[in-house]
Amino acid sequence: MKIKSAKFTSTISGATIFISIVMLIGKAFGFLREVIFANYYGIGEDFDLFLISAVFPMTFNTIIFFMGQNFFIPIYNKIVTEEPANTSRLISQILTMFIFSGFAFSIIIFLLSDFIFDLYLYSASEQLKSTASIIFKILILSIPFSAGVAIFSSYLNAKFEFKYPAISHLFLNGTVILAILLFSNTIGIYIIPIGYTLGTLFQFIFLLRKAWMYNEFSLNKLKLSLNFIKKIGNTSIIIIILIESIGQLYMIVDRFFYNEVETGGIASLNYALILYQFPISIFSFAISSAIFPRISKEFSEKAYEKLNTIVDESIRIIVIIFLPVSIIFFVFGDFLIQIIYEHGNFSSEGTRMTFDILRFLSLSLVFYTVYSILNKIFYSIDKVKVLLFITIAGIFLKFLFNLFFVPLFSQNGLALSTTLSYLFFFSASYLFLKYKLKLLTSDIFITELILNFINGIFSYFIVNLFLELFYLGTPVKEFFSIILFGGVYFLNLMLINHIILTKIKNVVRFFI
Repeated sequence: MKIKSAKFTSTISGATIFISIVMLIGKAFGFLREVIFANYYGIGEDFDLFLISAVFPMTFNTIIFFMGQNFFIPIYNKIVTEEPANTSRLISQILTMFIFSGFAFSIIIFLLSDFIFDLYLYSASEQLKSTASIIFKILILSIPFSAGVAIFSSYLNAKFEFKYPAISHLFLNGTVILAILLFSNTIGIYIIPIGYTLGTLFQFIFLLRKAWMYNEFSLNKLKLSLNFIKKIGNTSIIIIILIESIGQLYMIVDRFFYNEVETGGIASLNYALILYQFPISIFSFAISSAIFPRISKEFSEKAYEKLNTIVDESIRIIVIIFLPVSIIFFVFGDFLIQIIYEHGNFSSEGTRMTFDILRFLSLSLVFYTVYSILNKIFYSIDKVKVLLFITIAGIFLKFLFNLFFVPLFSQNGLALSTTLSYLFFFSASYLFLKYKLKLLTSDIFITELILNFINGIFSYFIVNLFLELFYLGTPVKEFFSIILFGGVYFLNLMLINHIILTKIKNVVRFFI
């Protein structure tokens, strides 16, 4: 039993590392894209305007992507197990439903566009509203393609072909970067939505070709039937739609406070969130993509011991990786922002504003990434109604925190309210799974959090004392501080023979 568990963990770890590498390459393109944004647009009014205009279509694209994963993977496993003869017909109809819904939503928000901009830009000039409207209408063209991307990505993940969805992000970011470099001077801010829409189309085409190779999608089975709609209606898709929709309302809620923050406040919040989400999108996304099909499979087979092992080991890895990252963001974030963003039109004032926001966000990094794993458990064990309640309560708290903190701290209040609501998501999920359902049988999270926090603080002071012996300029000292901090942190883990060493050996065996 022990040998099987080790092999099982090794497979997950190997898949996680592989996805992380590919995601790192994709995120390198994403970071380059943000550097170009900062260089061309800084924290100026034009970029604020783009972020306001893009919030509805891009939020919906994010919603439909995660909704595709959380809905499609469990139902695909169920179909393959219970109705293998109908697999092609049913998954083809799911694809039809998603793309049709994408078209329908595009039409609806197109018709409501004037009303939407009156809510956000009630004090803006007609010229600004016109610019925002054009950006908005270009971006809604991407929504049906994003719906297809969601299903094809989820299908390939269910097949354990994690590399293709990860690679597909290169098409999106690469297209946006190339478009800005070639046409920004002639088209201006409009090139961002144009590049994004074209990138989504290329992503769709790439994933369609990879998914179609398995011969489980069929063009002659794309037509929706009343029986299928009834069958889907009896599942938890409505609740999943609500969870993913409400969970992505953060940006929309924050945009309502556009007129109450400093000029460039929304842009600074965006840049800070990009930096905050960079490690999450690589490691957390990789871990959750690798383990979600496993969790779903083990729960279907009632292998609860294996399920707990997968979750405990994922939590352990997340804490070990993300706690030092949160310390780096909190202490050295201004240096990172300078070297990444402070070029062209991005000023030192932009660095200051972005760093202030990042420090507030960094306090929730570990908790939010662990929540991303707990979230998958709720979907796998069919407790989506509980997750819906937690999500509604969390977004309600976010809005209340905004009302209280934004008048006091401007854009920093938006960051503080986000951190507090993320802490709520984690706490409510963790306590329910551990004490109500008795699923989290160990105290690994608390143990690892305390151990690695002590390790992190100790490592920081050791590095500080060591560098005081040398006369180094500020940029050089900051650079070496980050490198040495990471080295000392993981060296301490090696000295105490932390179990993470076993995971590393498993990953090595996986690739050998």
